[in-house]
Amino acid sequence: MYHQKEDMIKKMVTNISHDLRTPLTVVQGLVETLLKEDQVSVEDERRYLLKIQERTTQINTTIHHFFELAKLESQDVALPLQRLNLTPVCKQSILHFYHQIEVGQIELNLQLEDRPIYALAHEDALNRVLQNLISNALKYGQDGSFIGLQLREDADYIYIDVRDKGRGIPLEEQQHIFTRLYKTDDGQSGLGLTIARQLVAKMHGELSVKSEPFRETVFTIRLNKA
Repeated sequence: MYHQKEDMIKKMVTNISHDLRTPLTVVQGLVETLLKEDQVSVEDERRYLLKIQERTTQINTTIHHFFELAKLESQDVALPLQRLNLTPVCKQSILHFYHQIEVGQIELNLQLEDRPIYALAHEDALNRVLQNLISNALKYGQDGSFIGLQLREDADYIYIDVRDKGRGIPLEEQQHIFTRLYKTDDGQSGLGLTIARQLVAKMHGELSVKSEPFRETVFTIRLNKA
């Protein structure tokens, strides 16, 4: 057990170093370019600054994720559950990305009821999970030009499905995608998904995935009925 924990810590430190070193190296290179070049056009200067802004935002997001994950794992975060109507929550979550969907000419498939559907949940935590899943679907599923959001139920549970038809997740990686600090072959980090799964678990629910690359990838949130 001790050696397993030690190996996990070593892997965590390695991944943290990589996730921070890469964008920091880019920022350093761009700043050095701006300082060395005597004449930089306004267009090039703006392009460099936009890249610096993008990378510093990436660094801040990574640091925030690490602190958030540490808090979740230390049990410092309490999520009081309530009887929550998921219909408006789902509608609002997709509206948050509507401009991005429209500009990207992405087909949107909504299967949401007009009637209230209640589950035991924490609204802020659920919004955070949905934003993560929808953002990932738009980013990694953009090749499919499709995103779907479905709210459904059975006798005991409420389900929220987020779908895309992009490159998906290979079968051998699906069992690892929620693993703390796991990285896929193309560099995708499971950190955001690790946080999402832990937030769903704190709502006594489950987050799962099924994926067939370039056919359909579905992330499903399962919550208890209220």
